[in-house]
Amino acid sequence: MKSRCLPLICLIAVILLLAGSSAFGADPASPERFAATSDKVVCFGDSATEGASELSFPDYLEAFIEWGDGQVVNEGKSGETAEEGMWRMWWLLFSLKYINSHVWTYMEGGNDLIDWVTQIDPYLLFDPANPGYPHRQELDDKLAQIKDDLRTGIHNIRNKTSAEVVLGTYNYLASFTQCDPSPIGFLLPGMTEKANHYVDELNDNIRDLASEEDTPLADINESLGNFNGNLLFYHDCIHMNSLGNFVVALIWLVQIAPYVNG
Repeated sequence: MKSRCLPLICLIAVILLLAGSSAFGADPASPERFAATSDKVVCFGDSATEGASELSFPDYLEAFIEWGDGQVVNEGKSGETAEEGMWRMWWLLFSLKYINSHVWTYMEGGNDLIDWVTQIDPYLLFDPANPGYPHRQELDDKLAQIKDDLRTGIHNIRNKTSAEVVLGTYNYLASFTQCDPSPIGFLLPGMTEKANHYVDELNDNIRDLASEEDTPLADINESLGNFNGNLLFYHDCIHMNSLGNFVVALIWLVQIAPYVNG
């Protein structure tokens, strides 16, 4: 008896194998599509990885480890959610492009939380650290979804490569500077305090995941200390400038160094 392929499954297979130059950013006929690179460090994430200023933290990592055998690639994508990143990562792993990688820095979930907060409380009237916070269940559900997406990403990297995964936490937001997510264009100190309580919740979520998955953690938020929220290090209310990214790169370097030449 001949096996039959369900129409939807067949369609998906055809799309993955023959189409997709616009969907996946690669020419399906190009030999580079399945060509493994020599990159040893894959920095994967959202705009915190891609960088909003002239120099990103992957740029600095490239300079820091030039003495070694490693190469660094910036796979940051501005505006990406953890779920979107999970699927983009799947394609990168499927393509075998980074099969030779030694370590991935992995930092996503910030956009998920920003998108959710701007929908439910754009003026930051409520504080998630307050016992009477009215959106506790919805926030917990959103954090659980982010954790599940990040966990899937960790497992995918481990299943498709021999690389280590290093998770990262997020820096705090800053007051009195350009802030696109805010309806008034910037954050007042009281708004920033509440926003950073959301950052605390996300970072605690990431720390828990790192512990559960026995994954190294670059605790950027904790390591920044007094640099957190200092406008000298910020490009806007969310992103680090080149100086801030220099500091962030040093924090990452401590965690990835053991794996660069491994």
